[in-house]
Amino acid sequence: MSVTSDDEDNLMGDMFPEPPRPATPPPTIKTYTFPSSTAQLAPLTVSLIGSHHSLWGHILFESSLVMSNHLFHNQSRLVSGKNVVEFGAGAGVPGLAAGVLGARKVVLTDYPSVELLKNLEENVRENSAVHKGLDGRVVVEGHVWGRDCAPVLKHLQVEEKSESDTATSTTTSSSTIPDPDLSRASSSSLAPNTLPDPSKFQTLLLSDLIFNHSQHLALLRSLERLIDPACGTALVFHSHHLPQHRARDLKFFELAEKRGWTVEKVVEEVRGVQFVDDGGDVGLRERVWGREMRWDGVVREEESDSESEAADKK
Repeated sequence: MSVTSDDEDNLMGDMFPEPPRPATPPPTIKTYTFPSSTAQLAPLTVSLIGSHHSLWGHILFESSLVMSNHLFHNQSRLVSGKNVVEFGAGAGVPGLAAGVLGARKVVLTDYPSVELLKNLEENVRENSAVHKGLDGRVVVEGHVWGRDCAPVLKHLQVEEKSESDTATSTTTSSSTIPDPDLSRASSSSLAPNTLPDPSKFQTLLLSDLIFNHSQHLALLRSLERLIDPACGTALVFHSHHLPQHRARDLKFFELAEKRGWTVEKVVEEVRGVQFVDDGGDVGLRERVWGREMRWDGVVREEESDSESEAADKK
């Protein structure tokens, strides 16, 4: 009698029964509520990976919530009709917020781990059911910093003009979601005034990523390949979770300035300590800082990978 592969699997299972495995912890559900406005916006509800994840997919960082608020208060300048990409998105709250607030296209990226990307895709699906118009405009793509950016850029392939115009006009009606508090928007002299390039990103979101010191150069290289240099803005929000590494955190901005980026602090907000068991100055650990960075497309000073690694060890 012949034995199929399924039969073989069953036989092997009977011969070598597997020990019981602990159940996968259920995902943690978190909610982001938009600041009050004349337009009633439903909250975003996201799932975090249930178990501890080496890439922090189980954490919703306070910086991501502060960044989402910043996008809300600066919709016309940073979101409406713009292409937005989020790096290391985790649960994707800032990127999803950008989609709700009227971005033309949002690409949520994270390390190409099946678990991370599936969770992101599920968050997009769940919120698309509440916020009509997100589906198709907010997409998920795996990306390793410093590597090939073509898969990310492919989502911005220019469509026929009529289709592009229709897609822009049928977003979540950003014109009906007013900037509720323009007095809080940055009055930066750096604010760009040039028409956007539809094949690049005008707003790039980085929330609590710069503590990954060895990846500063790779992260900047990805930013430079994706940003619209004529009118793009990178938002870099972070906390100093380990105050003893504050100087190493800030080397990201030093390296950026060497490469020709302009850096401006726009936010400093007390939000509470993220990791209560860590030691160090609570005054530093409880704060979120936000910076806006812009770049004209010219690398002023290139640094090799070995030089970057050596600088990180100092």
